[in-house]
Amino acid sequence: MTKTVLAVGWDSAEPRVLEHYMQTGSLPNLKRLRERGAYGELQFSGPLNAELPWTTFILGSRPAEVGYWDFFNYDPQRYRVSTRAAYEFSERQPFWALGDAHKVAVVDVPQGRVVEGVNGVQVLGWGGHSPQGPTISDPPGLMAELVAKHGESPLLHKDYGQTLRLQDMERIRAQIPTNARRRTAICRDLMQREAWDLFVTVYGEPHASGHSAWHVSWPDHPLYDVLRPRVQGDPMREAYAECDRALGELVEALPPGSPVVVFSVHGMGANTKDLPNGLFLPETLFRYSFPQCRAMTGKEGEPLPAPYTECLSWSLEVWLSKHDQNPLRKALLQNMHWGVFSRLERFLGRGKVCEHGDLVSPYELARETDVVPWMGSHWYRPLWPHMKAFALPSFSDGCVRVNVRGRDGQGVVDPQDYRRVCDEVSELLEGMVDSRRGIKMVSGITRLRDDPFDPDPTKHAADLFVHWQDDYAADCVEVPGHGRIGPVPHYRAGSHLSKGFAVICHPDVEPGSTFEGGDVLDLAPTLVSMTGAALSPHFQGKSLVPNLSPARSS
Repeated sequence: MTKTVLAVGWDSAEPRVLEHYMQTGSLPNLKRLRERGAYGELQFSGPLNAELPWTTFILGSRPAEVGYWDFFNYDPQRYRVSTRAAYEFSERQPFWALGDAHKVAVVDVPQGRVVEGVNGVQVLGWGGHSPQGPTISDPPGLMAELVAKHGESPLLHKDYGQTLRLQDMERIRAQIPTNARRRTAICRDLMQREAWDLFVTVYGEPHASGHSAWHVSWPDHPLYDVLRPRVQGDPMREAYAECDRALGELVEALPPGSPVVVFSVHGMGANTKDLPNGLFLPETLFRYSFPQCRAMTGKEGEPLPAPYTECLSWSLEVWLSKHDQNPLRKALLQNMHWGVFSRLERFLGRGKVCEHGDLVSPYELARETDVVPWMGSHWYRPLWPHMKAFALPSFSDGCVRVNVRGRDGQGVVDPQDYRRVCDEVSELLEGMVDSRRGIKMVSGITRLRDDPFDPDPTKHAADLFVHWQDDYAADCVEVPGHGRIGPVPHYRAGSHLSKGFAVICHPDVEPGSTFEGGDVLDLAPTLVSMTGAALSPHFQGKSLVPNLSPARSS
């Protein structure tokens, strides 16, 4: 009987959470596999922009090699951001495109697309978190057949929630078991149809649960002590347990002795990214560009209030703190019901936060663009042409663009001053601290180019990547020379960390062993090696099972 290499991803499963749940008996199937095989953490060495680790996993190489950094496009002449979704796989193929010699099934891998060169089935965008591609299959009619038989995903594009709206978390929590069990039914159905050489699937439930429930499941969130008593049970533990149940069922359906790899390509922690990217960074750059102005007010000079524990809408709560140079507009905005104000606003004319105009509201953005309207960095877009530097939308690492004359449509920074502005911005951001604990908000800054006219098309549109600290989920910051920003409500409960994990069961792996120094880049060569296929010359990692070393294809 043909043995199947089974690869099961647990999207955003955090290693320290896994280890705790295994120790306390919640993940018996994963624990059993760990005892039978090898375990280790995987490092993702690169920016965490927009879940880039998944594209790295699929390619087996860093997406920077082909110029794919995230699913945003930036037009420097029009100062416009648009969504381009997943990498097109035009220059490089997914690692599972093994040709006619190997039978392959791929189910619900995020950031994947249907490609040629796969002898088998591809079922993508059924119900994973942020698939960034269409719901599609190859053969074309297979998706409809599977949905008719096993059901559609109740969480596709609906697995997001705001931290302070516990009803969002409870909705996602209630649908996670159905989502996981339907995916498992689809996988088992496909496993019974063919003798597969490689079967790859990903469970997005840890991702959805981490974003929506970290603050009531893990004690390092600032709101845990307040919100935990309002929730029965442990939502994240339940989501991980569903993945473990699924793992047991998939392993049971395998031919005896088949290799199994369970993995995540990045982890999760208390959300240290959304507020820095969505408000602190763009507002800091606004104040740097217009030193006497404020777009978002901060409670400077006042005792720091307790964190928000109630909030129906993050976007509305933050938008209502927007400054306006017209005192009447400002008073109406901050004291009138938003629905009434929004109808009166057109009679009052547009507001002004500085001499160059106003921000664009998240509600207007939602009507005109497909870029996530809650991302506050995009609210500043009307002012980008007048700013020395501004924040491009980003989910994890901050992205700073310097507005250079001759490169950007209405650039204001002389090219000779580019390095100086980069230095000034870096120094300013490195001085930013959390208001409650005094923690430095920035752990490092990467400069992507020394020459603003660097023609390399594979580089990101940003000039600086800002790497945020992961020690504390800040809701308020102090910026040297520019005052306080916040407090504001927390948005999502969890955000991404750069460590994943792998459990590897294979005849050539010593039971109960561990490995060190693993990288997300190593997953593709590991899985391809287990099938006996040749490795792509584009792979930048190595097999995590050292004695499996088939020749690379030319």
